[in-house]
Amino acid sequence: MEFEETFSFEEFEAIRKYLDLIGAIVVVLDLKGDVRFINSFGCSLLEYDSNEVIGRNWFENFIPSRIRRELKEVFSKIISTNEGVKKYHYYESPILTKSGKERAIAWNNILIESRDGQIFGTLSTGIDITERVKVDAMEKAFEEKLSILNYFASTLNTAKSLDEVYEYVVDGLTKALGFEYAMFLVIEKDRLKVKAYRGLKPIIKEMSLNSQKGLTVKAVKTLRTVISNDTWNDKDYIEGVKGVRSELSTPVIVNDTVYGVIDVQSRKVNAFSNEDVKLVEILATHTSTAISNIERQTSLEKQYRQLSSLMQFSIEIIRTSDVRARLQKVVEAIESLGWRRVVLSLRDENLEIRSPEDIITAGLSEDERRFLWENRTSGKIWRERLSAKFNRYKVGQFYYIPYEDQLAQEYFTGSVLDSRLSPEETVDWHPQDLLYAPLTLLDGRIVGILSVDDPVDGKRPTKYSLAPLELFLNYAAIAIENAQLIQKLEAAQKRLKEYADELEVKVNERTKELVEAQEKLLRSERLATIGEVAASVGHDLRNPLQVILYECFALENLLENISREYDSKSGAMVKQHLQRIREQINYMNKIVSDLQDYGRKITIKTIKVDLNNFVKNVLSTIKVPENIKVIVDVPIEFTLDIDPEMMKRVFVNIITNAIQAMPEGGTLTIYSRVEGDKKAVYFRDTGVGIPKENLDKIFHPLFTTKAKGTGLGLAVCKRIVEAHEGTIEVESEVGKGTVFKIKVPIKS
Repeated sequence: MEFEETFSFEEFEAIRKYLDLIGAIVVVLDLKGDVRFINSFGCSLLEYDSNEVIGRNWFENFIPSRIRRELKEVFSKIISTNEGVKKYHYYESPILTKSGKERAIAWNNILIESRDGQIFGTLSTGIDITERVKVDAMEKAFEEKLSILNYFASTLNTAKSLDEVYEYVVDGLTKALGFEYAMFLVIEKDRLKVKAYRGLKPIIKEMSLNSQKGLTVKAVKTLRTVISNDTWNDKDYIEGVKGVRSELSTPVIVNDTVYGVIDVQSRKVNAFSNEDVKLVEILATHTSTAISNIERQTSLEKQYRQLSSLMQFSIEIIRTSDVRARLQKVVEAIESLGWRRVVLSLRDENLEIRSPEDIITAGLSEDERRFLWENRTSGKIWRERLSAKFNRYKVGQFYYIPYEDQLAQEYFTGSVLDSRLSPEETVDWHPQDLLYAPLTLLDGRIVGILSVDDPVDGKRPTKYSLAPLELFLNYAAIAIENAQLIQKLEAAQKRLKEYADELEVKVNERTKELVEAQEKLLRSERLATIGEVAASVGHDLRNPLQVILYECFALENLLENISREYDSKSGAMVKQHLQRIREQINYMNKIVSDLQDYGRKITIKTIKVDLNNFVKNVLSTIKVPENIKVIVDVPIEFTLDIDPEMMKRVFVNIITNAIQAMPEGGTLTIYSRVEGDKKAVYFRDTGVGIPKENLDKIFHPLFTTKAKGTGLGLAVCKRIVEAHEGTIEVESEVGKGTVFKIKVPIKS
């Protein structure tokens, strides 16, 4: 009996039209499994016309071979037993389309009986659930991989070193998650370096982070996962492994800083799904935790070793009574905390270093020690370095000054040792970075300054890494104070013994001091008479000098009137001799003027003077050599309340001295500024400089280092400036130059 024969023609047509309208596959099979009816939706799903389906065996033609036998058994149970109908009323199984693709179908199965009650076959209604099955399969696969990944995370945390972490990660990517190629890259300075890989060997083992290309570099810069579904058409892609068509890069972030990149690649286009991205990002998080744990463990072990070392050194320091030996133990203890060079400088109440022996070092050569003494920084500058101006550089009790900071360039150039670290030995520490701290007592007094350099690990300091060193700062300060007190006590005891044993010698020494003081007083009195002598002698000296000068003038005129037959060469020689006489007369006149000026009471009459015009006028009277550049940096309309004639002598003297101090050429800079209730004018040259031992003497009368000079020039300048109720100061460094500063009051 045919399926159509169970209905009238009109009934069958109505049923067929209805079944063609529903969005599900409807198929009728007879007891042999042959197709007796299929609706149009079913034909469309199978990609066949109805005449290609009806009459053919369903299982042999439209079911995948891999489950054909299983479905035949299910069909047999449905048509033969009531239990089978109940059990397989709802059943999911695939169908095979004409193009060879599989579609997942959720079937509802019922039996069809003829009019006389005989079972004719089955009627099955099916809904296409292919996409749902795919999603379920993907979710299941994702959950399985996630489960594997979570198990892998526990394995990852067993790693004893960073290298083990890198190897575990690439193993997990390929073996657990099934990626073709995997790499782990780590940031070292400004480069990304491959630390571990699986699959083909990378063509490129490192990349510059300054590059504009590369997905791994992009992941570092953007702090997010970067994916390329078709590398051949991706302008940012750089070939790292041959034949790759897809790449996925995820940054590994440890303690808010990008540590490295996990990179996976495939030879397929569009190889990576959203689930793949999630899995790699989850692995990156696990990796970050593992790396952070290892770094924390390493840091704790390092701190333990450091504290053990400090305890040992503390015991040795306590046992040592000699101040130098004790301080040497201090710097050696600090060196053991991971610094290649350590400098501890003892400071007086003005933060000055009194002697080379007050610089105690570890890891420095004798040349480096000598450099520190010869280029030592004044206590005044150290006060600034420890002031609120530098608070933004504080890391705990330390001051960390990065070399690239402008303040480092301004305050530390020329007084800092060159680093011995090679670029390969640094991570983020610059070879010229600075790290220092004051050694402060409980009452706030600073007894020393500690500077450390060239970290063993090549890294910038953090508050955490400096914690062990900070524990030692206060201890070191107290150790210094105790050692100094012991030294002072011993010295006092020694002096008392010397006073008791050699009282007569002390009396003689005191007598000698009094005699010397008396002689000094007499010298001062003699110096005071210079003015009187100059006043009386100056008149008598100048009269004959004027006569000689006049005679020179007359001789020159006479030479001009001699006949042309006179030997021109002889005439030139006579003129040359006359010129020398004139120069010596002028020099003698200057000596007399300086003597008289120094002895004479200076009276001034001040007016407001435009400094720019005043400096130009002074420079016009001085012959400046071509190899010397003069820079005038004075604000427009900057005025001084001065006696122009008197102050001109001061400016001429200072500028002339500056020119003479630069025989090989250089730069003289004249600039001004307002300082409180005074105005200051600076003269900065790049000349030979003045030795430190002469700085306190240059304003003393009759002191000079020149072959020809009275030593009264700067002494007169000082008197002129003081007559203006001002001051004149000097700072100098041998080989670098000198700065004179004149300050005069601002008058309303």
